Amino acid sequence: MKKFILVSASIILVSCDGGLSSLFPKLLMSSSSLSAKVGTSVNIEWIGENISNCNASGAWSGNKNLSGSENIIIEKAGSNQFSISCQDLSGNAFQESLTIIGEEIFSGRVIDGYIRGATVYIDQNNNLELDDEEEYTTTDNEGLFELTYKQGVLITEGGIDLITGNHVDDLALTLPLYEYNNFFTITPLTSLQIHLNSPSNLNLALGIDKNIDLSELDPEAMKNVDQVYAYIYEKGNQVAILAMGMHAFMSEENPDQKMTHDAFYAIAKVLENELINNQAVVNIESPQFVENVIDYFAEDQFNKNPNMSIDKFALSNMKQVISSFIPMIELKSDDYATSAIFDFSTSTFLSDLRDLNRGINTENILDAYSNPELYLSSNKNIGINALNPNNDLDFTNLLSFTDVSGESIIDESSSSDSKVFEPSYSLNSNDETQPIQLTNLRNEGDLIYSDIMIDPSIYGYESLSSFEIRVKSGQGLTLNEDSIMIDQLGYSMSNLTANNQLKSVWVSPLTKNSLEQGKIGELIFSVNNLNGIKNELILETNLVGGTNGDFESEESGLIENRFILSTSYSSVN
Repeated sequence: MKKFILVSASIILVSCDGGLSSLFPKLLMSSSSLSAKVGTSVNIEWIGENISNCNASGAWSGNKNLSGSENIIIEKAGSNQFSISCQDLSGNAFQESLTIIGEEIFSGRVIDGYIRGATVYIDQNNNLELDDEEEYTTTDNEGLFELTYKQGVLITEGGIDLITGNHVDDLALTLPLYEYNNFFTITPLTSLQIHLNSPSNLNLALGIDKNIDLSELDPEAMKNVDQVYAYIYEKGNQVAILAMGMHAFMSEENPDQKMTHDAFYAIAKVLENELINNQAVVNIESPQFVENVIDYFAEDQFNKNPNMSIDKFALSNMKQVISSFIPMIELKSDDYATSAIFDFSTSTFLSDLRDLNRGINTENILDAYSNPELYLSSNKNIGINALNPNNDLDFTNLLSFTDVSGESIIDESSSSDSKVFEPSYSLNSNDETQPIQLTNLRNEGDLIYSDIMIDPSIYGYESLSSFEIRVKSGQGLTLNEDSIMIDQLGYSMSNLTANNQLKSVWVSPLTKNSLEQGKIGELIFSVNNLNGIKNELILETNLVGGTNGDFESEESGLIENRFILSTSYSSVN
């Protein structure tokens, strides 16, 4: 560490030093583990200063001492939030929370047909990638799997379709996990949910009874039981092939985009927009819907990679081919014909779309899809009559939009008759021994606030004469224009140095060591409506301090602490 004496050219503000920060409330919580198997215990410890009247809420209750520890049995799977609410010296409310994940095994099935050999994991940091610390498994020969429950997004990648034997290496299916269940199904339709303002909008948009939980339904097993399940089976396959088709075409332009997440995102956004704008069930087979989705997808890809080149004629050809083929995807009266369609969809169809982008055999491909039934019949050596529309299916009598009009469409945020989940947040540090920590996380409207706590004693300082904080946020978070609010008397300066980066400097009023342990201010940020982006905060800090009241100080040098924002959900109706 470097020794020096800080001298200020002018005194900005004069005050009594020696412990102003000691008047600020402090409440720190820690646990022996942030996850535990259901039925086992963890030890929760808390330390409070300058607070009173403390009460527990959430997964525990009762009056609490200012400081203490308790062994707590984790009673349920999923998120268990332990909160302590106190009053500071002025009588204002002050709260700290700690979330512990109850772990329990659940089982599930990957269904677009049954997919064997798929990688399955729970994405806990919203980057839609399998990270080293995330548990994973592989589906068996019937598409089944088991995992330890954690809140996050259940994701499957790749695999082999059980019936056709076709590889679906680029197919990524998702299901947001809000609450524990002992069994989940993950399908193309559930893969739209994480991109919607409300999961209930999916059922509304497709005219599906709101009481049907798509995260528990196996459409492959139920497709011949009732018309409504045949309808759900059909819509799921159409969504899957639309997503895989767009991805196959665009993978030629953007090889770094290895999975279908962006394609499902485009389908979900157009589906919800048309629901809100038209107040009616959306016909996803219509050429207009398909074209709107492709336009949205292409624009999104270009915005993410402005250097990519998309040939407008090739794009127009893709619209023509996909629009002509999607209506063919349905449950046929002949099971062999149904399988043949899916076999063609996940092989020849995708290959043709790649060739369209390359400009290979374009005229022949367009001619073939002018009569897709004849093309498929010849390609799969199946009688063309078997590909005729299934007259046994009549979806006109299924639940219509007017039948569910009592349920509200969720446009950003509104009430609904369906279950609505409210998010709560927690920040996890990669190093809780650092001198600056973020605590007392709370959200007010669209903004999230966290107290910035400082402890100079970690470096052997009694107090500080100055400090510097640099904050960087991942693309999933946005720093507020007043991101760092310093509430200590002294000289402070903040300036945004770049997108999602901020620097703040504080100097004591007498330029001597006067700032002691406690709260120094607040960090303010918001969560973007982005998927697949890390919700991460990086704090780089440099402390200058030493013996209380002295002008001579030492510098700690720049140190880094990373925080991951985790989201949990609780039902509010």
